[in-house]
Amino acid sequence: LHLAWGLLRYRGLNFRDKRGMARLMSLAKKSGGASALDAQSIQELLRQTGQTDAAIRKFWEPLALATVNESLDLASARLFVEVLRRALLSSKADSRLVLSKVGLSELYANPAQRYFEEAGVPIHFNSQILAIRREGPTFRVETNRGESFSSDKILLAIPPNAAAKVLRESGDALPALLAELHRFGSAPIVSINLWYENFRPRHRMLGLVDSPIHWVFDKSKILSAEKPQHVTLVVSGAHALAGESKEKLLAIAQGELQKFYPELKGRQPHHAQVVKELEATFSARKGLAPYRPGPRSQEPGIFLAGDWTDTG
Repeated sequence: LHLAWGLLRYRGLNFRDKRGMARLMSLAKKSGGASALDAQSIQELLRQTGQTDAAIRKFWEPLALATVNESLDLASARLFVEVLRRALLSSKADSRLVLSKVGLSELYANPAQRYFEEAGVPIHFNSQILAIRREGPTFRVETNRGESFSSDKILLAIPPNAAAKVLRESGDALPALLAELHRFGSAPIVSINLWYENFRPRHRMLGLVDSPIHWVFDKSKILSAEKPQHVTLVVSGAHALAGESKEKLLAIAQGELQKFYPELKGRQPHHAQVVKELEATFSARKGLAPYRPGPRSQEPGIFLAGDWTDTG
């Protein structure tokens, strides 16, 4: 019921738009993770289910980019349907947006570090795995700093391209997995941080429609320790913008901000920063499902983790 009420209250879409949206929601609820959907792109699924251009622009595309981080014509319809089932077609609590009041390092990395240190697990920073060697019942891990570690179990929590590099240097370790890793690519996220004097956006978070910028976050309203007037503009699935210069990205960001915040016309930020995460996530393209490995690899003792694995 919470979903139906939300759709009815969605401004900017008419009854025809919402009727098509309800049709796709119904299909998602019935089909689950049907493997046949992996052969389709999200764009193909939207057209097949009669979604209007307005519904695609104002609802489906922003939702898909935010959750799958890939363009509609490339991303797997199966993954998107799974997003709909888990986030919008389950309980009301599952569809809530959560904004962290601290940076991601403080939220995730620091607690994880404390957990391992309290458990007596040594942590080696700035060490890159070069190769994994099988030595009888155990493995030996070699790093770029000349270190060598022995273990009977290994968890590889690295992106596909990094895994491929390690496995190529590891001789006969996981040859079947190595043969499939070329199928995986990356999807970038670009973040543009701007600091203005005496600028206070009306919202903590704003989604932009018909714009190369997808989201605007007022960091001073979100992060408890952040100074005022810091806004972050985010572009998901940013293949087109990831290769642009800092100057070009800043010009785009300022131009888009001025469209939605006219009070910024003629004003320049007093500080700016561009962050390009070229491998923010794996590229969730259609047709990848059969090649996403589970957590247990073919090599006993080696386990895999990451968004590119078969997470469900």
